[in-house]
Amino acid sequence: MTNSKPLAIITGAGRGIGRAVAIRFTQLGYRLVLVSRTTEQLQETLRLLGTTISNSDAIAVTADVTIASDMQKVVDQAIKFTGRIDVVVNNAGSASLLTVEGTTPAEFDGQIAVNLSGAFYLTHYAWPHLKQSKGVIINVSSQAARDPLVTPDGTFHAYAAAKAGLNLLTLTLAREGAPLGIRAFSIAPGAVETKALRDIASKEVFPEHLTLSPDDVAQTIEACITGPLRHASGEVIWMKR
Repeated sequence: MTNSKPLAIITGAGRGIGRAVAIRFTQLGYRLVLVSRTTEQLQETLRLLGTTISNSDAIAVTADVTIASDMQKVVDQAIKFTGRIDVVVNNAGSASLLTVEGTTPAEFDGQIAVNLSGAFYLTHYAWPHLKQSKGVIINVSSQAARDPLVTPDGTFHAYAAAKAGLNLLTLTLAREGAPLGIRAFSIAPGAVETKALRDIASKEVFPEHLTLSPDDVAQTIEACITGPLRHASGEVIWMKR
């Protein structure tokens, strides 16, 4: 039996933007399927939500977005959980600062896999259910898609290429989805105050007053689903301070 509450799948839900989206969606009355490669981080997100894996409003699925069969598993778990999928948030990602000469083919392929292919895999398997719910796809992109950081140590060339591809994937999803009632958006923030940012940039290099908070991004995602941005399907929503 299909549950009457809407259901959102959120990848990269173990921390940062994904965790902020999970908290905001819980407040909006969504049931959640939280996805990450790291079980411990998912458990912490569940704890912060005031719930456990056995709770009726949220489950955690340990999975890797770069593995297509894992994304099929996520969709299967979501349908088993509630019988519906209303929102897919493709948030999982990874940014590597690399030189062109020093980037191995495996490193380049890995950046494309986690930042672009994974979003397609999950969307592909969720698509039949999104048709039924007239659902929404949110792809978390980046300012790097139009302005990749250049430093003496390298650039985000692989990450930026993947996110630029994600933006065009979003447009095609929106156009194919429009007759079906499916909407798709790219959210492209600049620096966000997360562990991922601080792993590559200190506060001296990138001060806090120039960063967005994870909830800033979560609020924009909410605006795309039910707020003033809901009619901007296919667009890239650029954000920075």
